[in-house]
Amino acid sequence: MPGESPSGCVADAIRPLERTAGCVASSPTDVPGVMTHWHATLGIVVAGVALLFALVAGATAWLDRGGHALIERLRLGVQVLLVIQVVLGVVLYLTGNRPGEVLHLVYGVAILGVLPLATTFASDAPPRARSWVLAVAGLLILLLAWRLLSTG
Repeated sequence: MPGESPSGCVADAIRPLERTAGCVASSPTDVPGVMTHWHATLGIVVAGVALLFALVAGATAWLDRGGHALIERLRLGVQVLLVIQVVLGVVLYLTGNRPGEVLHLVYGVAILGVLPLATTFASDAPPRARSWVLAVAGLLILLLAWRLLSTG
């Protein structure tokens, strides 16, 4: 078919020098390829949820209003997504799928510790200060997620 690459992936023909997340798996039984696809896709989801978390926490701090229950739910959601990402990354690493740069592993460990450290740091703070700390943590997670996506 015109515009298709030898791998059968149209995106590879359009951008032959880039490896696209949608065309990693060569067949449905290519488990590492499917896992790599989900790892990359979930990385984008983590970045989006981290942005949402940072915006909600920042708005709550700025307006000095309620919403702390929503912040806690989002914090828990971000942390669960990060744990799932790290588990997928470890499985990929153990099956021989290495990241593009070793720095990816450092960022992976760092991103996992951001929320627990921020939560511990702000545990005794008043609600507004706690929201500011969590907003900054959300931005740091977004930055690390962006770096992870670019080094993976």
